Amino acid sequence: ERAAFVRPGGSRGVESTASILASVKEQEAQFEKLTRALEEERRHVSAQLERVRVSPQDATPCAPWARAAPPGG
Repeated sequence: ERAAFVRPGGSRGVESTASILASVKEQEAQFEKLTRALEEERRHVSAQLERVRVSPQDATPCAPWARAAPPGG
């Protein structure tokens, strides 16, 4: 039989440990999701930079603040 961690005063230690473990697993899943999103964004930016390096004369700014103001605006 396996011994369970029990603090004096009942099973609160086991519940607390289970709660912490569930929280850690949730954080791990969130970290993996964010890591995948970050890697996808890195690939996207890398591809944009590669296009600019290949043909800088054809490159146009993507950011609205990098464009010239419209005439009369």
